[in-house]
This record gives sequence, structure tokens and C-alpha cells, in this order.
Amino acid sequence: MAVQLEMVSPFKVLWHRDKVAGFLAGAAIFPVTLELGLTTACNLCCPDCPSRRGQPGLFLPPETARRLFVLCRGRTFGVILSGGEPTLHPGFGQVLAMAREHEFRDVTVISNGSRLDCDEVAGPLLRHASVVRVSLYDWPGEKPPGLSPTLKRIERLRRAIDQSGSPLQIGVSLLTRGIGRRQLSLAASVVRAAGAHWLYLHPTCVSTPRGSARIQGQERLLTALESFRRDQPPGFAVHYLKQRFSSNPLVFNGYHAAHFVMVVGADGANYLSSETKYQPRYRIAVAADYVRRDLFSDPPRRAAIAAVRSGNYPAGGGRNRGVLYSQVLEEIRRASTGKEAPALPDFLLPHIL
Repeated sequence: MAVQLEMVSPFKVLWHRDKVAGFLAGAAIFPVTLELGLTTACNLCCPDCPSRRGQPGLFLPPETARRLFVLCRGRTFGVILSGGEPTLHPGFGQVLAMAREHEFRDVTVISNGSRLDCDEVAGPLLRHASVVRVSLYDWPGEKPPGLSPTLKRIERLRRAIDQSGSPLQIGVSLLTRGIGRRQLSLAASVVRAAGAHWLYLHPTCVSTPRGSARIQGQERLLTALESFRRDQPPGFAVHYLKQRFSSNPLVFNGYHAAHFVMVVGADGANYLSSETKYQPRYRIAVAADYVRRDLFSDPPRRAAIAAVRSGNYPAGGGRNRGVLYSQVLEEIRRASTGKEAPALPDFLLPHIL
């Protein structure tokens, strides 16, 4: 039986051994992943979305995306297009095509799925994207998930994949607050029936006056998730980052993940992390810098990254992936300075951190 590759793990960052070796040596490294917020515009209104902090109606200029692609060509092989709702960007297809032209291998789109049946969205996805991850945030709700209009659009896109032979995969993400094992099983069955290739589960987090926090109580679900994952039939996977559900303390001296994942907002600025987009105090570079090959060795940018520690990072309560990467990198730096990172198995979408 084929072994199902992991997609999310705090140790995934260590798979990039050459970059980790450079990090341990104190050298500048090109990121593993570019995460581009194409727009702050969205046709939904999720209360804790980081894009809501940005100026309404921002659209990343395609020229800014191109400059980033040129800067990182041959050194960075993963790109995430997010929003707001990225498919609302008038240059959505153009940016996808440019990513492939500049040798990105893993190209991921994070969408609410509302426009999957539009030709100007489905066509570029089928031709250029590796994965579209659809956020099924209209469930749980009053209607069962099988009646979700988003799933109907997924069905149509899956038929197009099968008819065209496109390598595009469809993933569905689901928040875990307020659901149990029975509801998870129902969700998995209808998501699978719609044609999605995998389900990604992550805890619900909220914004607080002091930053962000994971809603308590979801850690109780963790004990059921492993057996739930094993129960799925061949060809359908369930992914989750179990450390996000844990309450173990996180300690890091420097937000090291910012060296490995470059997060750019729709305003063109480089922010420390996804969860701090559009917060001026966490802006670490501006679009004008993207023509500089020495951007990643820039002392002020590196100093801004090093200054953010677990004890002074209000957004750390959400236990987002960058926080977990930062702790893993902190641990290996303390234990193995000057040594290579340990060998790890392959991952699904290895260039998407």
C-alpha cells in the first residue's frame, strides 16, 4: 500500500537542508515559499481574516509580483496566492502564468471557492496551479455540508480536471471549532464525494485586543483525528498540524520562519508573517526593495526578524505555522549550530511551507 505523504508539519522546514544550513551559518537565504496576498477584496466577511486589517480594495500590481518572481527565480520554488479572495484580482490568470514562467514548481491558490466555476478562474487553475485549497467556512451552519454551493463548484472543477488531464489537485480546509467526530465524518464523506483530493483541518483562532488566540477546547478533538484519518479510503487524505491543537509552550528568539516564508500583502509590502499582514510594526520590507539581489541580507530586515521573540509576539497565541517553524529552527540552532539538518522523508508540496 502506498504511504500517504504528510503535507503539514513543523519539521517540513527542515526538509530544505541547504537553506537550513545557510540559516545555521548566519548567511542570507532565499525563501522556500513566496506568499502573495493578491487583494484585500473579498466577497465574504470572515471576522478574523488578517486581510480585513488592510485598506479595502487593494490589488497587488502584477508588476510587483513579476519583480518578486524575477528576484527569486531559481532559488525559490513555492508560491501561495491568497487574499482576500485572490480570484477577484483582474490579473489572477496572468500572475498564475507568470509563476510557472519563472520556474515555480508548487503553485497553490487559497480561495473561498465562490468563483471556481468562472472561466477566467477555472482555466488558469487547470493550466497553471498545483493545488487550489478551498476554505469551506460556510459550514458548520444551518445546512448540511452536502448542500454547500461551494461543493457544487468543486464537483464541476473536478470534472474539468478529469476531462482535461490537468494535474491540479483540490483540497478543502475546515475549521474545527464546534464540530465532533460524527460531523467530521459527514464533512469528509461529502467533500470526498464532491471530488476533493484531501481535507485540511485547522483550529479556529480569533483576534483579541492583545493579538490572536486559538479558541480553547479544540485540543480535545486531537485524540480522535488520527483514527479519523486512518478511516479514510485510499485516494483521499486528511491533513492537520497537530502541534496547532497542542498547548505546549512555544519558545523562540527571533521569528526565524520569515527567512523561509516571504509574506507580501496586496499593498506590496513584505510582512513578518501571514497573521501580521497590514500591521505597520511588522512591515519588514517594501516593494521598492524587490529589485535588490541583496534584499535577504539587508541588515534592518534581518534585525526586524531577530527582534520578534515568543515572549513579545502577540500573534503567537494562534500557533500559526510560522510560530511552529520558528521554534523548530530555534531548537536545531541551539543543538546543531554549524551542522546539517537531519534527513527527513518527502512531503506533499515540499516547497509550500
